Amino acid sequence: MLKEDGKHDYQLSFVVCSRDFVIGLVRMTLIKIQQRISYLLGLLVVHSDYTNIGVGNSLMHLI
Repeated sequence: MLKEDGKHDYQLSFVVCSRDFVIGLVRMTLIKIQQRISYLLGLLVVHSDYTNIGVGNSLMHLI
C-alpha cells in the first residue's frame, strides 16, 4: 500500500533562476510504502523557453 503524505522535502527541492525569473524546479515528496519511508519525484518543471538545454537533467542530478 502506497501512502503519500503530501509533504515535500525542502532539502531535496531546487529552483533554477535566470536573474529574477524561475526557469526550472524539482521537488521530492515524502511517501510511505507499508512501513518504509521513501521519496517520490513530486514535480519537475522547466520553462518552455529553456527546454532541451540540460536544465531538467541538471536538476535531476541534484537530487
